Amino acid sequence: FCYVIKKEIKTILPYSLNEEKLDSIINFLKEKQLIDNFVLYYKEKSIEQTESMLKKRIIVSLDTEQLKEFLKTLGFYYTTSKGWKCFIKTSNLKDVSKLQEIVSISNCTSLNTPDADVVINIDHNPSIKLFVGKMSYEDYLWEKTAKDVESLWMDLWKDFINVTDVRKKFIEHYDLILKGFSSVWELKKMDQLLKKSLNIVVDDIRLLSLDIKASEVIGKWSVEILPPKLSDLKNKLKEIATPKALEYKLVKRERDQL
Repeated sequence: FCYVIKKEIKTILPYSLNEEKLDSIINFLKEKQLIDNFVLYYKEKSIEQTESMLKKRIIVSLDTEQLKEFLKTLGFYYTTSKGWKCFIKTSNLKDVSKLQEIVSISNCTSLNTPDADVVINIDHNPSIKLFVGKMSYEDYLWEKTAKDVESLWMDLWKDFINVTDVRKKFIEHYDLILKGFSSVWELKKMDQLLKKSLNIVVDDIRLLSLDIKASEVIGKWSVEILPPKLSDLKNKLKEIATPKALEYKLVKRERDQL
């Protein structure tokens, strides 16, 4: 499964990544026994016996959406092009190797100055056998506890990247307008199709409004996307809209419109 997941990560990420970094993610998934979490099902397609080995071809179906969300909780999905500068303070940590590993995977640069983008405090409390973490960014502060330092790190980053002010640094916002629907039911079916077909391409898509006219129904969606994925989105929309004789338009929102 590791090969398939590695290939899917390449598809999900908006930026190219070197093999060493990809291997470190896969090794982390194996170490934490998380590989099976992303496999929906698999089945053998064929078996071939050679002189030296038995070859099996296996069809694997992955939970792409869950894998994508996992990459986000690593702080990795948004930082593959621009890493965060972190000032990390620790106390009572006997072994910092796990922390160093997760920091590296998350594409963060650890600085010895509080002038970094993010300040993270991690403490191990032996009396309750938990790791305690605090993460501060501008006027925001998050506090979490976890049984291991990797889980603590991911819990902190999950809250961090869900903040609108943080996401604005990476995400572009568009209004998608689709014209030519014959009914509201047809538009609702398209809404389901867009969410399913674009889950790798966009960061988020949601139906904002529909306009029922005498000749057609018009739908308007809000789209959040990382800039490198924009060309993929346009290609996907063309594939979806053209066979259905629908007209589409993407309009970028300016910062003051968010």
